[in-house]
Amino acid sequence: MESLPQNGHDLAQATQESLKQFLRPFTRIFPDRRLQRNGEALIRGLIVSQSPHITKAMWTGGEPSASAWAQAKRGYRLLHTPRVTTWQWTKSLYRLAQRTVREAGAETLVVAIDPVQLEKPYARRVERVSKVHKSTPPDLKGQARVTWGYPAITATVVNLAQPATTYAHWFSYYAETFLSQNREIQRAVRMTRTLFPNKKLCFVLDAAGDNRKFFEWVEAAEATWIVRVGHPKRKVEVWNERLNCWEPTTIRELMEVVLWQSTSQVKVHRAGKTWHKKVRLGWYRIRLPESGRVLSLVVVNNLTEAKDEGEERLFGLLTNREVLALEQAQEVYRDWRLRHRIEDGYRFVQEAGLDIEQVMVHSLEGMQRMFVAVLWAMHFIAHILASWPQEVLVWLQWLGGQIPPTRRRNGLYRLLWGLGRLWLALSTMRLLTHHPLPGFG
Repeated sequence: MESLPQNGHDLAQATQESLKQFLRPFTRIFPDRRLQRNGEALIRGLIVSQSPHITKAMWTGGEPSASAWAQAKRGYRLLHTPRVTTWQWTKSLYRLAQRTVREAGAETLVVAIDPVQLEKPYARRVERVSKVHKSTPPDLKGQARVTWGYPAITATVVNLAQPATTYAHWFSYYAETFLSQNREIQRAVRMTRTLFPNKKLCFVLDAAGDNRKFFEWVEAAEATWIVRVGHPKRKVEVWNERLNCWEPTTIRELMEVVLWQSTSQVKVHRAGKTWHKKVRLGWYRIRLPESGRVLSLVVVNNLTEAKDEGEERLFGLLTNREVLALEQAQEVYRDWRLRHRIEDGYRFVQEAGLDIEQVMVHSLEGMQRMFVAVLWAMHFIAHILASWPQEVLVWLQWLGGQIPPTRRRNGLYRLLWGLGRLWLALSTMRLLTHHPLPGFG
């Protein structure tokens, strides 16, 4: 699509054809054309309805000549068909990730791994429903709360123009196959290395990755890692350049007496907002006494007064990269800041975008498949935003309610709403073609 079509009808047909081509790794897993058409209709319906309800999605994404009952039946058969396994559904996402990286031509991939708790507060008899720890939104006292829901974890390449999911799993704490959340993180590392055996990988995590097991898993995959310090009282050894020896200390003590090496202005995009802030950087060469592993500690000090950024004023970043100069420290901080992109994807999937928490499926396997379908819909919207001509994007976002987009988050959401309106209008015209209003020519 190199230019804007002459009318909205042509654009609607062009976008649907683009969706069909984009979904080929997904529809290829189904053994017959009927299931392939239903799979395509499910993804299209998720975008139009912005809802994971099977009836809504299939009614808005399927054939207009069929009844809502028939469309819903097709959707439930698609989710529960034994002819295609859940692993095949998930593997289609990994094929998409390989295609995305291949088209981008990237040699170094920054992969963010992040667990998320998906809330279903009124679920009691749903299969394997678990108790999850939710911090957003907090309770009346501003504290985290325990509610019913399901945990999930994804690994996403965040340094490309569009995201690429290298691991995705919706699971239950009570499932027979569940061992621990650390085991899920290990699987994410292994799967990413399996998908990209010849790429340079760097895994970025929040404080959940600050443990020795994660360090060993990443290094076994011959990759680098960057994590935020989660245990400031940990005992380490710091290299003394003057005495040419290692001295015992703690990470907190090092962060309190760091010698700042630079001060710079950075721009931060998070949760649909943009901040301009001033940060200072310092670094150390440290060693873990129990294993002898040599690491680097980059200390970051946020000098701005804004408190809505979700970032501490003073924090540390641990990495197995060698940091001996300012450029290396800035690169570590820049790569770690890319981690927020996976959080933006979670918001789009959870909140006013595709609203995955409202899924109405009773089986754990059905929810896992719907989670994959929602991720496919999210990736298609991100693909449009990254690759389509600007004039088409502006028109679609205007149709969604805003022109021009002032923030990337609004642009992504308005693009979803505009595309949904466009396809809904096309479906209405097709319905009028099959069932014209009586009494009018």
